[in-house]
Amino acid sequence: MSTLKIIDVSRHNGTIAWDKVAKQVDGVIIRAGYRSVSGTVTKDPMCLSYLNGAIAAGVKRVGVYWWTTHTTTGQAKIDAQFVLGLLKPYKKYINFGVWLDSEKSSKPSAFNKLSASTRTSCALAFLSTIEREGYVAGVYASDSWYGTHLNMAKLSKYPFWVAKYSAISPKVVKKYAAWQYTSKGKVDGMSGNVDVSKFYEDFAAVKTDPVPAESESDKKDGTPAEDTKPVDKNTEKKPYSVGRTYTLLANMNVRSGPGATYAVKNVKSLTSDGRRNAVPGLDKAVLKSGTKVTCKDVSILSNGAIWMKIPSGWICAKSSAGKVYVK
Repeated sequence: MSTLKIIDVSRHNGTIAWDKVAKQVDGVIIRAGYRSVSGTVTKDPMCLSYLNGAIAAGVKRVGVYWWTTHTTTGQAKIDAQFVLGLLKPYKKYINFGVWLDSEKSSKPSAFNKLSASTRTSCALAFLSTIEREGYVAGVYASDSWYGTHLNMAKLSKYPFWVAKYSAISPKVVKKYAAWQYTSKGKVDGMSGNVDVSKFYEDFAAVKTDPVPAESESDKKDGTPAEDTKPVDKNTEKKPYSVGRTYTLLANMNVRSGPGATYAVKNVKSLTSDGRRNAVPGLDKAVLKSGTKVTCKDVSILSNGAIWMKIPSGWICAKSSAGKVYVK
């Protein structure tokens, strides 16, 4: 695909003539709001005005971002729920992701002092909450911040949007979906400077479905939590039969083992049938809703979740809450 020209805006950009802007850009990412250094969760005062203006003008790709100073996974989930509530009336128009803006606050804050491990755990709590509601979720940070203040390996299932204001592309992050290359762009219909990015993935072309809440009990070290260990399969009645064909009722991550603590596989590792039925435009292995799969094995976890082995890997067939994803 060709590179997409995407701008991102917040209240600092002032009044925007969206009818003019829509003719010059491929999309916009609007700041939904922020968690201040004092802990207050606040909507960007221009967010709804920008959303309404961009949508009315026919901007084809619309996303939002959230700046934060959260310090716990609990606060991160509150941030995410705030964003989800704000976007609820606009959900069908938000087709270009909900992005977590991870960067140092200019004022002293506890967030600035977090370890990369804790900051990453908070990011995962935010992103997984957003993803479960069917949005594309991603991370925005500077090239250097990714390398020193986040654990990129643990965030690798999510797209990276990298800021590096230079003619030279990012170096620390080797694999990224987007590069914000300037903060001094010019767009007719806007006064002053505007951030401009090159996006190499068209998230608006990817239909997403709510993702199963697989990871609520994951441990930070990536090992299965006590209540999600596989139980003895010989003592449990299997609800799915080996050799039978079933249908996915949602887009499903394909993992290397039975449980959310196992890594999502790369799309290249899928079988040829799997690659044909994968969600296009993603490096991670996500099979599309409606895909037919053949059961090779079943693993029932002690929290009640049921995982099915298919030729390409493992998928969650039924969540611990009883939600059925494979039928």
